Amino acid sequence: MVVTSNHIQIERNAFFIVKMNTYSHDFREIGLLSGFYDELLNYIIDELLSLSSNSRQLTRVDIANYFSNKEKETDNVSLIIKSNTIVFTNLLFPERDNRDRFDYLNILTMLGSIHFNICSFHTYGLKLTNVECFFQDCTFLEQWQLYNTKLLENVNNVIFQSCTFNERVSSSNDRDEKVIIENSLFKDCDFKKKLELENTIFEKDLFRNTENYKANVNELYLNECAFNGKFILNNCSVNKFRAFRSEFHSKLEIKKNTFLDFKFIDSNCFKLVDAFETNFHKFIIEKSIFEDFVGFEKCQFGSINDNTEEFSAIFLYATFLSFVNFRKTDFYSGLDIEHINLKEAPNFLNANINSTNTNRETFRIIKNSFDKIGNHIDANKFFVQEMRKYKNDLKKKKVTQEKIIYFINEKFSNFGQSYIRPILWLLLVSTIYAGLIYGHQSGYLYEVYPPANELIASISNSVNFVAKHALPFKNILREGMEFVSIIFYIIMASLIWLTIVAIKRHTKR
Repeated sequence: MVVTSNHIQIERNAFFIVKMNTYSHDFREIGLLSGFYDELLNYIIDELLSLSSNSRQLTRVDIANYFSNKEKETDNVSLIIKSNTIVFTNLLFPERDNRDRFDYLNILTMLGSIHFNICSFHTYGLKLTNVECFFQDCTFLEQWQLYNTKLLENVNNVIFQSCTFNERVSSSNDRDEKVIIENSLFKDCDFKKKLELENTIFEKDLFRNTENYKANVNELYLNECAFNGKFILNNCSVNKFRAFRSEFHSKLEIKKNTFLDFKFIDSNCFKLVDAFETNFHKFIIEKSIFEDFVGFEKCQFGSINDNTEEFSAIFLYATFLSFVNFRKTDFYSGLDIEHINLKEAPNFLNANINSTNTNRETFRIIKNSFDKIGNHIDANKFFVQEMRKYKNDLKKKKVTQEKIIYFINEKFSNFGQSYIRPILWLLLVSTIYAGLIYGHQSGYLYEVYPPANELIASISNSVNFVAKHALPFKNILREGMEFVSIIFYIIMASLIWLTIVAIKRHTKR
């Protein structure tokens, strides 16, 4: 037992080392629960009496009467007791039932402030709404219920610091009205199961973690919550994240995190959103509004080893009223922003997007975003992707003129992205044409299949007669090969045009 200043510190003796079992076992067979109540009360009385400044004002009877509700709240005894902070160190708090006369919560609620230090809890929450509390290095072995607890001032001004929650943590309320939590809750805490916040208004920052602390949150659920303070959760690994019908009225910062399954549904952000260098495996934002800047810079979406549609990043009816940044972001499994609502052109500079699960409209939006800022070179890269997707759509249709043009454009110039390809085709076509001229001059063409020469001559005379009257080509046609000359001139002119277009698109579109 240690007494320092106005703080009372209770150290655990052999009684508190007894292993806890189920509630019924401890209640009936061991009598641990009633014994814990008596021991806890005796410790508090002894420590209050040991305070030198108050020993002449308090007696054991006075304190005992206070805790047995025989003293009024306005009495001097109450004022003295509530002016001191009690520090419980290394205590294991057993399961409790508010129907028991020995429910130790009845004692705790009559104190002014409590510091729980390195304690363990087998109980489902402590409703200490009128007691200033601080939980430090504590372990919560069962499900834990959050209440609007008053804050015992500490360096970081949080309720829970460096605590471990082994089971579900929740803030839900059975009643329809919102739960209001007025103080910051967590600093450097780990959640091994689920942190489920529902129907709650948080007036201050939910997390105040150390800058480089790597938190572990197995599942994080936010349902119909409002965050008036900052929501900052960085360097964290989260298996499943869900935000439903929630509002973030201050900064939302989730930098350098890993989310295996991330869903942001029907929720609104009114201030800056920063997800710098965060890794999202499964990702969807649906029916949500972002009023301020949103940053996904250097993020990773999807799975490197699995590019199925399941891991495609989806923005479904997401509305961005300000600038959104995807600079240097990788979409390993594709991207879908077909139904996105954008007030300003997004930034996809140096972004890598797997085209497998990416639709044509997504590539068109990205292409236009580069065109609007005059970055035509990067716009051309996504123009090619857009055309490829459109060509794939045409495969479902019958053979048409449009389908043939898109096929030729892709094969001969990669939709204007390659100028090497049409030049090589031009050299090949020129070589073939020169070979035909040489074969015609030397007579080798007539030796290929002599029985067909008469028929070929009859057809060539007819088409050559027509070709001679093509005025633009009249003076450049080779005699005896007029029709073939026109065909090759048209092909070579088209290849020259494709080369010029490709060169322009590598400089300015």
